[in-house]
Amino acid sequence: MDVTSFTPDLVELLCQIGNRVANSVWEAKADPALRPGPQSSRESRLKFISAKYVQRAFVAPLSPTLSITYSPDELLLDTVKKGDLAAALYALALHGSANTVDPATGMHVVILALATQTPLSPTLPSTSSTASSDPTAATTPFPLAELLLQNGGELPYPLAASTEQRLSDAARSYVAHKTAKRCHQDAVPPVPQEKLDRLQKRVSSGPRLHRDRAVVER
Repeated sequence: MDVTSFTPDLVELLCQIGNRVANSVWEAKADPALRPGPQSSRESRLKFISAKYVQRAFVAPLSPTLSITYSPDELLLDTVKKGDLAAALYALALHGSANTVDPATGMHVVILALATQTPLSPTLPSTSSTASSDPTAATTPFPLAELLLQNGGELPYPLAASTEQRLSDAARSYVAHKTAKRCHQDAVPPVPQEKLDRLQKRVSSGPRLHRDRAVVER
């Protein structure tokens, strides 16, 4: 990850989560005595990290009360609607899907996070244009949506007109930025014609060079 990867949304996410909140989720059941220290070997560090993030061995299970009424996906949707970043991280650690859809609204959970954080004002409806008219839109961070994207969430594209109308200018600006970035990454750059011409010349001259070499060797 280079410095250009640290968008305002990601920086805000890291600031709000921090080590204390993150460890309260990922190390809830960990024995402090088994946590690697400065003198621990590389092997023991890797073993602990794998158990922590891959196996999720130290994540506390849902309480008996919650497990009756909630699945990890349902817990994630509920915490997103409440805007609870730490609880959303916990739901993701329980294998909640960052691409789940809210059955009540039909909204993808990332879109739900955007709509929840910056709800539309009844007197200031969102414009239908993709370009934002709000000067603060480009600088409004969306840490909850960023958390979902960093954990496998994918923005639905293109957005339905009815969905777009439910988002604020800032939220639509965020979607436009992420979509443009994804399209740029997915695009395969065309091979310059000059390189194609050089490649064709090398292919065409290959048999001739081979025959000339054979003559010299004789």
